[in-house]
Amino acid sequence: MIYNDDTTYLGKSIRNIHPGEIFSVDFDTTNNEAVEMDYPYKSCLSRVTILGSSCNGIFLVGVYLRDVGPWHPYSIQRNSAVFEVLALWNPSTREFKELPDFLWKFMKDRRTYCGKIVYGLGYDSSMDDYKVIRILYYYNILQDEDKIKDYESDVHVYSMRTNSYKRIPDIPYFIIRTLNQRPIINGIFLNGAVHWVGRRDPKTTTSEFSLRIVSFNVVNEEFEEILMPDSFDSTTPFELGVFEGCLCIY
Repeated sequence: MIYNDDTTYLGKSIRNIHPGEIFSVDFDTTNNEAVEMDYPYKSCLSRVTILGSSCNGIFLVGVYLRDVGPWHPYSIQRNSAVFEVLALWNPSTREFKELPDFLWKFMKDRRTYCGKIVYGLGYDSSMDDYKVIRILYYYNILQDEDKIKDYESDVHVYSMRTNSYKRIPDIPYFIIRTLNQRPIINGIFLNGAVHWVGRRDPKTTTSEFSLRIVSFNVVNEEFEEILMPDSFDSTTPFELGVFEGCLCIY
């Protein structure tokens, strides 16, 4: 299984044991000891968090200051930035590519209305390109999340091949937080798509609170959906993950 802060590459599990502390465990050894890794911007002032699962050994990571912390909708400081740096990181080659600040900063007139941020990293095999998707949801943050009907979304996709980003049509789904998710929600990449859990836009359907798996196809850059199993119980805490090459809910 791949968790939000626990992912695997080259036979190793990489995990944020504590915020800003990244460790790896080698499955090929017998002691399975956790070894702290060197990572970009590692210092006494900054912390790094892994955003979602790895994609061909590459991670999307966010760097933030220890005394400020990552963005939170109820932060007293109302940070204008989600992170200090957002980047793609390859632990094997130690390559680190910073992404445009547009992907991790707010417009000043909108930051107090942003209630949720969604990230995802995927690989477009048709173009040999890594893509980052970022979704901002604007709504009244004083509302209960399961009762929100009126909101706006802002969706952008970054291409590593062209080192550019573009806005695409709004997402017709409202991505929700699962069991281990924080205000910054991370997707899981599998079979050419990034996956989250969400519900249909209540303005376009009568079954507004019916949960489903929401997928973003990184090739055609369109949103799709997968219905939940008949036995799925939305009243029980759950998480979305990967098991033996398949999506799973546990």
